[in-house]
Amino acid sequence: MTDAAELLPEREFGFTDRHFEFLRRMVGAHAGINLSEAKRELVYGRISRRIRALNMRSFDDYCRLLEETPDGEIGNFINAITTNLTAFFREDHHFDFLRNTLVPAWLAQGARPRVRIWSAGCSTGEEPYSIAMSLRESMPESALAEVAILATDIDTNVLATAEAGVYDAARVESLSSQRLQQWFRRGRGVHAGKVRVVPELQSLIRFRQLNLM
Repeated sequence: MTDAAELLPEREFGFTDRHFEFLRRMVGAHAGINLSEAKRELVYGRISRRIRALNMRSFDDYCRLLEETPDGEIGNFINAITTNLTAFFREDHHFDFLRNTLVPAWLAQGARPRVRIWSAGCSTGEEPYSIAMSLRESMPESALAEVAILATDIDTNVLATAEAGVYDAARVESLSSQRLQQWFRRGRGVHAGKVRVVPELQSLIRFRQLNLM
C-alpha cells in the first residue's frame, strides 16, 4: 500500500495511511481501543482540532509530538478519540432489575447491607446518577450509609462534567416530572437552561479517572 496523501479538497491537513496507522497503534497501546478502517474520518476530524489547538501545521507534527513526548499529550489524545454515548436510565431494564430484584435481596441480608457498585465507563455521569436515583428510591435512608458507587472513565473531560453534575435541560427531558422535581434543581439567570443534580445523589458517588488497560 502506498503512503500517498489522501488530501481531499475540503481538507485542511494532509492525512496519510501512515498517520492513521500510527494513531491507531497509539490508541490501542494506551487505551485498548481498536479503531477500524471505518473510523478514519473520525480520527481525522478529532485530531485536526488538536492540531489547530496546538498551533501545529500537520499530522506529521502531531505524530512526532506523541512519539517523542507522549506524557504531555497522551491524555488529550485519548480524550479526543474516545466516543461517549450515554443517557439517564439508558436501557432502563437494568435499573428495574436493580430496584426490584437486587435491592430487596440486599435488604433481606440485614438492615444495612454493604453495597459497592462500579460504573466502569461512566462518561458524563448519567449512568452513575441513574444508579444513585434508583437506590435512593428503593432503599431506606438508614441502609444507604453502607452504599458507595465508584464511577470511572478514561476521559478526563467527561469526568469533569460528571463530577459537576450540571446538564443541559434537554438531557433530562425523558425523565418523569417527579424525578425532575426530586433529584434536580433548575438553573436561573446565567444558568438558565441548565439543571444540577442534588447533593443527595452526589454524596453516593466517587468519580475517578481510570484506564482499564
